[in-house]
Amino acid sequence: MKLIYAALASAILTACGGGGGTGDTGGVPTSPVGGGGDGSASSEIIAFTNGDYYTFKSEGTTVRNGVETGKSISYYTYTIKDPLPDGSHQRYETSSSGEMILDSYNQNNFRISEIYKNFSCTFTDGLDNPTFQMKIGQKWDSNYSRKCSVESNTLPANFHSTGTITSKDSIKTEAGDFISYRADRVKEHIGTSTLKGSCWYDEKTSIITLCDQSSFYSSTGTTGTTITTEIRSKITLIGINAKNHPIKKLSAATYYGNWQFKFTGEDPGQCSIAIIPEGTLSGQCTTKTESFSVSGKINQEGAFEANGTNGIKIQGTLNSPVESSGTWFSTTYNNISGTWTATHR
Repeated sequence: MKLIYAALASAILTACGGGGGTGDTGGVPTSPVGGGGDGSASSEIIAFTNGDYYTFKSEGTTVRNGVETGKSISYYTYTIKDPLPDGSHQRYETSSSGEMILDSYNQNNFRISEIYKNFSCTFTDGLDNPTFQMKIGQKWDSNYSRKCSVESNTLPANFHSTGTITSKDSIKTEAGDFISYRADRVKEHIGTSTLKGSCWYDEKTSIITLCDQSSFYSSTGTTGTTITTEIRSKITLIGINAKNHPIKKLSAATYYGNWQFKFTGEDPGQCSIAIIPEGTLSGQCTTKTESFSVSGKINQEGAFEANGTNGIKIQGTLNSPVESSGTWFSTTYNNISGTWTATHR
């Protein structure tokens, strides 16, 4: 039960833009560009397709009562599932957290549900960011609620979100240069925290290219003193592979996290493998007859080779951030071979 509530707390932080950070790397907003300055809506939106994915780097700094107490860097990827002509779609969210999340978005680019392994959340209708038809001067002022079902308990939460699109800028990121709409936004998780900052949204997809924002929390310490916590976050798009988008940039960080491999053959078994953003992998495998370690590398296209301490070689390509399949063979046992499947956990 504690693990479920910890996952829910992490979900709340993510929804508020937490887990990110500040720093000088990543996106650099430059001067406004032409187009849209008269308030006309963007006509550049392209259609999502199944399997499109977007990878982000999140840099965070935690400050308590004005004193910096820690920094963090994490990565996560959105993979599009079942898009509809009106823009509504689902997204798999994969990261190093060890749990894959399935989010659903409506035709206004608003998240209406989240499904985790052990619980789920639904949202009443609202707005939390620009719609797909972005234009300078577009505003939102939205009150909505979230209800999470955890085992036999229901956990409610209420939010007030406001924002305005203020400019159309050229944003430079690790994934490329994007014309993006800037939205200055404030999101209050009523009774818990307040998020303030600016995000830039790609004119072709409404996907975030850069966010620079802070979440503010207040709590009472053991001595009765008030502790004010600020989590500064910077989120930058570092990878994109979308069928209809003119920009393509692959990254090994897309596959970051824990994977479960299962393999068939004369001695079937499974492996738990961790992949880090720098492109290395390691893990432990178990079959009917033995256990052994594996290590190897993966490139930005998802091609990998993992060598086992017992002579087995698992190779192939992760052609999706969510799941994939391929072949393996052993150089020790008469070159026997089989197939493997992999799922991002």
